[in-house]
Amino acid sequence: MIKLYQFIHSSIFVITIVSVGIVSLANKPLDMNAIKETTVLNGETARALETNYDEKLSIKQFAVNLWAAVEYRLFNEGKQGLVIGKEGWLYTDEEFKSSEKSQWALQNNLSFIKWINKEFSKRHVNLIIVPVPAKARVYADKLNKDKPDNLHINTYQVLLTELRAASVHVADSYQAMQRDKKSHAQFLKTDTHWTPDGAKAVANHAAQYITSKTKMELVTNEYVTERKQTKELKGDLFNYLPLSPWFEDLLPDSDQITLYQTYQASDEAVDDLFAETSDTVALVGTSYSANPNWNFEGALKQALSTDIINYAEEGQGPIKPMMRFLQTYETEMPDLKLVIWEIPERYLSVAYQDVYAKREAMEINDTLIAKEFKPTLNL
Repeated sequence: MIKLYQFIHSSIFVITIVSVGIVSLANKPLDMNAIKETTVLNGETARALETNYDEKLSIKQFAVNLWAAVEYRLFNEGKQGLVIGKEGWLYTDEEFKSSEKSQWALQNNLSFIKWINKEFSKRHVNLIIVPVPAKARVYADKLNKDKPDNLHINTYQVLLTELRAASVHVADSYQAMQRDKKSHAQFLKTDTHWTPDGAKAVANHAAQYITSKTKMELVTNEYVTERKQTKELKGDLFNYLPLSPWFEDLLPDSDQITLYQTYQASDEAVDDLFAETSDTVALVGTSYSANPNWNFEGALKQALSTDIINYAEEGQGPIKPMMRFLQTYETEMPDLKLVIWEIPERYLSVAYQDVYAKREAMEINDTLIAKEFKPTLNL
């Protein structure tokens, strides 16, 4: 009975907006005669063409919005790339679907992480992996009929099992987010990223893990986190629901996000030229670490009570920034002791072939150097 009601309601909605569209188009015919009757000398032709062009764009925009509204309300779907959950929750389909290369990419990325760990170990640098679990994993209870495929269901456990078997330190962020989820939202409803509370939960857990697994002496400082403001954030997943401007009211509510700033307690939120800093800890990762909206860097500083140099990059995934850091850090951070590498689970099945090629070239070069300096025996 409920499904029948929903179908009738959706059908009425579709008929209504289509009718509105037809009426709107009928009331705005393209006036080609007006264009023909104008003259070039007085510039009226240009204005008429501009008006005509704007009207065509307006009609096109309405058509795009109309079709998106039909898909959203009738079929509960958005553009390709979006998965719609319950109660206004939106997800990227990167957490649900695999390509033919996904398994191959996963294995290559895990192999790359193991190799990076060995490279840092040679230089007596500790590496801690901080995975960001998939939003669809942490908030599986907000999913509708769409479920992640087998590869994505197993990715997080494969990550923990394989890396720990290779003696790579991995902080289990999923458990931390699950615990904190009861009192604080861990992910934004309309965005692919975590909330500042989710970032803080993971930072606190990572700091505890680092303390228990390493015996490093770091320069310590007291850090304070201050609440700055609350603002509306239109999530990046709204890009897959092109309902604006005609049917913007149908969109889920935007997220409200509280912004924070972390600073040394002695600094009082201003730069202090004499404050004791350290270049021994680096943070590498993605927009989860680079974007100040989430304050992951600040939460880590406060949890570890030490300064952190942030090398995270937006829009590059986790693998490329790490390769760049590996090739440059000895000049920029000669006293490096600890690297915290933030890796979103959903990027582990993405191939980074140019990075794999660089790694192969570096391995070949290391082999040649080893052979060149191999001692010979005089018999």
